[in-house]
Amino acid sequence: MRAATRSFTVMMLTIGFSLAVLSGSGCPSDPVPDPIPEPIDLCPDDPDKTEPGDCGCAVPDTDTDGDGTPDCNDDCPNDPNKTVPGICGCGTPDTDTDGDGTPDCNDDCPNDPNKTVSGICGCGTPDTDTDGDGTPDCNDDCPNDPDKTEPGDCGCGVAETDTDGDGTPDCNDDCPNDPDKTETGDCGCGVAETDTDGDGTPDCLDDCPNDPDKTAPGICGCGLPETCVLMDTVTVGNPGNGDDSHGDGYGGVADTYSIGKYEVTAGQYAEFLNAVAATDTYGLYSTNMNSDPGGCQITRNGSDGNYTYDFSGRPSGTEADWTDRPVNYVSWGDAARFANWLHNGQQRGAQDLTTTEDGSYHLNGATTEAELNAITREGDAKWVIPSENEWYKAAYHKNDGVTSNYFDYPTSSDSEPSNDLVEPTDPGNNATFIDPGHTIGSPYYRTEFGAHENSESPYGTFDQGGNVWEWNEAVSGSSRVLRGGSFNYSGANLHPSVRETNDPTDELNNVGFRVVEMPE
Repeated sequence: MRAATRSFTVMMLTIGFSLAVLSGSGCPSDPVPDPIPEPIDLCPDDPDKTEPGDCGCAVPDTDTDGDGTPDCNDDCPNDPNKTVPGICGCGTPDTDTDGDGTPDCNDDCPNDPNKTVSGICGCGTPDTDTDGDGTPDCNDDCPNDPDKTEPGDCGCGVAETDTDGDGTPDCNDDCPNDPDKTETGDCGCGVAETDTDGDGTPDCLDDCPNDPDKTAPGICGCGLPETCVLMDTVTVGNPGNGDDSHGDGYGGVADTYSIGKYEVTAGQYAEFLNAVAATDTYGLYSTNMNSDPGGCQITRNGSDGNYTYDFSGRPSGTEADWTDRPVNYVSWGDAARFANWLHNGQQRGAQDLTTTEDGSYHLNGATTEAELNAITREGDAKWVIPSENEWYKAAYHKNDGVTSNYFDYPTSSDSEPSNDLVEPTDPGNNATFIDPGHTIGSPYYRTEFGAHENSESPYGTFDQGGNVWEWNEAVSGSSRVLRGGSFNYSGANLHPSVRETNDPTDELNNVGFRVVEMPE
């Protein structure tokens, strides 16, 4: 509009000038020039302009920001980079640094083409929630585990489950189903590490959990030192067999039981004395054991209260030459006290109710003939002197079922045995007795257990014939009964018809015993 006005004004001036020339005096050939006309002010009311310029009269053509566009036509007269405000306004470029279509002025993340606002994660980090748990990955330490936003004790991808409720999550608990353990320990999960006897070995690995001195039974069993007395037994079965029909009516036994395979030896009896006879209250030791050349040669050392027993006083040979021969010089009362000691677990200490005076037999100080003859087997007895029927059956019954069939001799024979000691192999049917001389002479007289290796009874016992007479529980008059003959009696005494008796207090060089273990 301003340019059109300016053109119109110039045109009118030109027309006026032409008319003046045409109407003036003189002609062009007039040698005297006409005076130069005065400049024409096209903005007569604007003292600053004679021409309208770009902005028109009364408006200066000022270009404040020097951008080539006068302020009158520049909507951003102070911004040399803009003539219109655009999106961002004057003074702020409409730059879109990240090219996301939103200029930086409106983009909180001008360098992040994927975001215009910082969101939860901030510019440059997407608000991605990979596992869909509502927590974006930028704040989720377990971005691939929808159940966790922090690793916890177990780490991402592993639940913090505590199955047994012991406060330790399963991932760190080697025993996740055992509330008492987080490690298997010595015993494994589900088994306590209890050490009942305090020996440093937990019960789970301790075969003797109540014995602080042993973790395995060894030869002697839990609760017993390895100096224990081991009683080798054989089982006598065929319960309910009949009595010996051609003898005196002995041998019928209703129950199965176990009997000593051998007679109690001098070595076993010496261990018994060392356990309970430091003070020998009830005379379990006879000085004849050592002083008599026919004795078993157990030697007592020291003084009352500190007695010990060994074979140091033997007349010849080594200790081993004496320990495996049958003990002698033992009364029926001595044998009953030995049985009580076995019943009570071979305890060590004084001769009292815990060792020798109660158990299979309630002796409680009984020492006289009358007192000992009145003693009977207790109902819960574990180790006993054989009853006469138990002894007889083990010696003579043919072990052929529930029968009344018996041999005449305890060597599985109806023929009287020989008294030979044949080495190295016994042909069988031999025993230790006089015929006419001893089977073995001075100083031993008694053979070692099992010496007649092929002359056992049908149940496997040795020396129920010969060696030493053996006590049983039977009472005859004022005496207890013995069976089996001995080293200083003839072979005829091995026959089942022979039944010897003695005062239960007697201690003789040809008398010993064996024991029976009762079924539980």
